[in-house]
Amino acid sequence: MVHQKQLKKRIRAGSQYLIVEQNSRPVIREAVIREGVPADHAPATAIQLAAFGQVHWPFGDEPFKVAEIDGVVVAYLVWRRTFTDEFEILSIGTHPDQRRKGLARALIREFCSANHGDVFLEVRESNVGAISFYEALGFQKTGVRHSYYSSPSEGAIVMKLRSC
Repeated sequence: MVHQKQLKKRIRAGSQYLIVEQNSRPVIREAVIREGVPADHAPATAIQLAAFGQVHWPFGDEPFKVAEIDGVVVAYLVWRRTFTDEFEILSIGTHPDQRRKGLARALIREFCSANHGDVFLEVRESNVGAISFYEALGFQKTGVRHSYYSSPSEGAIVMKLRSC
């Protein structure tokens, strides 16, 4: 009886991923990727502050996904449909304490499994780590938007993933 009750508690709406934390001993934990709801706006905004030092995308009506570990939102992905088979990732962020565990990769995979078409995003020209990450996922550079970002002023690399 107790086992069945615990099992029911662990089953949630959303996809489940295993992540590996690299400490002195690797620890495997479960992350749940699910659709975001208005109650997730505050934790996702806190992630933006922790990850970027500012809120650069206010949450509103755009659809988004979140990654949870032990019921706590630790990453998010906000997107919009720009055309029938075209999408734009508006913001993606992972709490600094949870980086390099595959959460952003899992969010993008979940997004692509549900939304087939071309996906665009912009990334700061100086963010070499993010550019490398997106290229590893199959995104390609398609252009530059000069002076796209402020504080500090900087151009954005436009990247596209074909037929997600």
